[in-house]
Formats: sequence, C-alpha cells, structure tokens
Amino acid sequence: MGDELNLDRVDVFTTGAVGVPGHRTFYLQARVGEQVVSARCEKQQAAAIALYLRRALAHLDRKSTR
Repeated sequence: MGDELNLDRVDVFTTGAVGVPGHRTFYLQARVGEQVVSARCEKQQAAAIALYLRRALAHLDRKSTR
C-alpha cells in the first residue's frame, strides 16, 4: 500500500470501540467502494471528529447529490 489515501468520495464513515469500558480501543473507519480504511484513535479524537462532521454536514444542501 502507498503512503497516500484518496478519501474524496467516502461512502461510509463511522467510529467504533472494541473492549470493555475502561479498556476500550477506539477506531475511525472509512469506506470508499470496496476499500475499507481503519485507524486506531483516542476516545477524545473520535468525539472531536464526530462533532466536526456533524457541524460540517449541517451546512450542506440536502438536495445536492454526488
């Protein structure tokens, strides 16, 4: 795999956690077509990215399409 990822047209973006509370590992995951990219992150990072995306999406025209 190369050093660069093109995530211009993400189909799915999600966060998740594995493990029991207090010992969880958090992940960010993006899917572009059949390619899935996962990245481990801190709980606060996942929350900050979710908040950023929520605010960014609130400013989009809901009628627009790809």
